[in-house]
Amino acid sequence: LDVGWFSNEIENLIFGVPSKSFQSFNIAQANTKGIEASVDAIVLGPSSDFGALTLNANYTWLSTRGDSDEANSTFARRRLLRRPKHEVYFGATWKPNDRFDVTTTVRWVSARLDVRPVGFTIIKADDYAVVDVMTRFEFIPGFEGYLRVDNVANENYEDVAGFRNGGLAAYVGVRLDFEIADLPLPKL
Repeated sequence: LDVGWFSNEIENLIFGVPSKSFQSFNIAQANTKGIEASVDAIVLGPSSDFGALTLNANYTWLSTRGDSDEANSTFARRRLLRRPKHEVYFGATWKPNDRFDVTTTVRWVSARLDVRPVGFTIIKADDYAVVDVMTRFEFIPGFEGYLRVDNVANENYEDVAGFRNGGLAAYVGVRLDFEIADLPLPKL
C-alpha cells in the first residue's frame, strides 16, 4: 500500500477557455491538494494451477480552488475547471504461463466543472468509466504479438466538454526484442 499527500500553490495560472474570442484567463492564485493511494496484490502466484493473478488499484482525491480576487473573474473562488475530485483505477492481470497474459483495466472519473463549447457557460461534466483489455503472446523468445482493445463498452465520454473521446478501438502489434551484440556485424 502506498499513500501520498500533495499540495501546490500556483501563482498566475493561465487558463485557456473556448469562447467567441478564444480568450485566456489569469487566475492570480490557485491551490491544489489531494491524496493518492495505490495497492498491488498477488492473488495467485505463478505456481498456481490457474496461473498468476495480480490486482492493482489506485485512487486520487483532488481538491482545487481558484483564489483570484480580480473583478469579473469567472474562475475566482471556485473549483478549477476540468479537474475531477475523484479518480479510480482498477487493473487485473492473468498470466497462465510465461508466454501469455491478459490485462483488464477500469478507469472511473467523477463529474467535474467544464465550459460548454456552445454558449461558453460553466457546466458540470458527467462522470464516466472506461474499460480496456490487452493481451500479449510470446511466439518465441524476443518476439511477441499483442492485441489491445480500448473502450470495450464503447462508452460515449468527454474528458473536455465538446471533445468526444474515441469509441471502441482495437490495435494489433508485434514487438521484437534483441541485443545489438547478438547481430552479426560486417567487418570494415
